Amino acid sequence: MREGEFEKLKFLKLDSLDIEQWNASNENLPCLEQLVVVSCQQLMEVPSTFGEIPTLQLIEMNWCSSSATDSVKQILEVQRDMSNNELNVNIVGRVQSHGRAGSGSALSIHG
Repeated sequence: MREGEFEKLKFLKLDSLDIEQWNASNENLPCLEQLVVVSCQQLMEVPSTFGEIPTLQLIEMNWCSSSATDSVKQILEVQRDMSNNELNVNIVGRVQSHGRAGSGSALSIHG
């Protein structure tokens, strides 16, 4: 992603992508409000700089790796440190690092 390329994008959904690394930053998506990641089981993490996007309202992770969902929890902490208590995080199911399905339970964290 190039800086300024998606500066007005508010909603982004990644679905069933076979990627491990996602090279993006808060500068690429400065107006992002909602991020939905579905079945990106190889993705290791959501970029940590997304924690610095002040407009972020929702991150939803469905059937993604444990490490990716853990990275979203860290983003939530950064957002709370910036006094963004509006961010909601929904995590449904997790895939273990070896590609096996983990718990089917859902975790919802609301500001």
